[in-house]
Amino acid sequence: MRGLNLFSLSSVLIVLGIAYLINLTSDVILRITGGFLSANGETVCRLLYSCLKYLTAFGALYYSHGYLGFPTSTVVASLGIVSLALSLGAKDLIADILGGIAIVFENSFQVGDIVELNGKRGKVMELGMRSTKMKVDGSNILVLNNHDIRDILNLSKESSRVKVEFQISNQEPLTKVEALLEQKLPEIGAKCDKILSGPIYLGVISISGKSVQPTKTLGILATCEQKDVEKVGLFLNREISLLFEQEQIELK
Repeated sequence: MRGLNLFSLSSVLIVLGIAYLINLTSDVILRITGGFLSANGETVCRLLYSCLKYLTAFGALYYSHGYLGFPTSTVVASLGIVSLALSLGAKDLIADILGGIAIVFENSFQVGDIVELNGKRGKVMELGMRSTKMKVDGSNILVLNNHDIRDILNLSKESSRVKVEFQISNQEPLTKVEALLEQKLPEIGAKCDKILSGPIYLGVISISGKSVQPTKTLGILATCEQKDVEKVGLFLNREISLLFEQEQIELK
């Protein structure tokens, strides 16, 4: 019943079907499990699924060889020779796997983190055995081999700061503007649930007295999660601009 016949080919199809079902079921189970865990748990689940895909593929190949009449003992015995022959070509694969394991256990970053990898900034979408996928420039997916990742800047570990600056005329009374900001900034901060602390008034950042219309640059600072930096910056710009318009303070 082994060799190229109807029974062996049917067995091979059954093995491939079982392998497919294992992959599909494990993907669903690990995704559901990761949804109930923290970001680190979700990262481990993604890595486990990536490992399971490779193991299932090797298992299906092994049993298919047996059903088709190839002696599995010979296949297993030849793995040493094959691994030696492929060692130079597979060194990057091994380095990728070890790199992925190191990233998980050192907790360098997790799925969902905003990171900067090798100078590219984006959101981590997937961490696999061989590569890390990161969304950059809004929608583009950047794939980095794990062993190529050198410089890691995790922007999600701590709160990020948002700094906005406004220029007003030197003719505007500084004490009036500062008193207005001290009074209204807490109200502005309460309107946005993405702001973790602040906004606070930093003071006069710079003074320009050489232009036709001399100005003072004022700084305002708030903290939020890295993923909300752009939204919080836009919110502060709008709210403070509206505040100055209502108080008839001219922005330069």
